[in-house]
Amino acid sequence: MLDFAGLLKMAGGMGGEVFHRALVKCRDLGSDKVEVESDALSIIQMLNGERCIDARLECLLCDIKALVSQIRKVKFMFVQRSGNIATHDVASYATSRGGSFL
Repeated sequence: MLDFAGLLKMAGGMGGEVFHRALVKCRDLGSDKVEVESDALSIIQMLNGERCIDARLECLLCDIKALVSQIRKVKFMFVQRSGNIATHDVASYATSRGGSFL
């Protein structure tokens, strides 16, 4: 997740739960503009309303959308892993340390 200046504030891996945990942290820290970058295309598309929500992820995605409503602006963006090596490296580091990194 990036702050208003585009600086990395949080990173994580291991599925959709990271989106939820990171948004909770952003809300709790008072962030009002959040950009979420991920190479999880299907989840990004579901959150952006570009794809039908997978029933297995419905509860989690509904929780994420509820969190989004508590933050002034949240943008979900797909970034190919091969196109952003730095983001992938940070997410890999976070995953190796338990899934998230602040």
